Amino acid sequence: MPQCADRRPASAEATAACQSVSLQAAQQTFTAGLKAAAAFMAQAVQPATAAARERHAAELQQWLASRHCSLTTCSPEALLAYVTMH
Repeated sequence: MPQCADRRPASAEATAACQSVSLQAAQQTFTAGLKAAAAFMAQAVQPATAAARERHAAELQQWLASRHCSLTTCSPEALLAYVTMH
């Protein structure tokens, strides 16, 4: 394991190793944060509200799938059409 925090790595390989370790640490921190946020939200929302949210999310996903898109691939116009209908 290269010494990343103490001094500059001596080679390009060591630099790459330090960057890889840093990226892995950032991904782990991000994932842990998402899990903590999800747990907080699960406790903060009434069960009926959570069920309604899940139902609406599933309905939106089905509507988007019927138009052969998803939240990340559909057009803003498609989302606007959905929102104005609901």
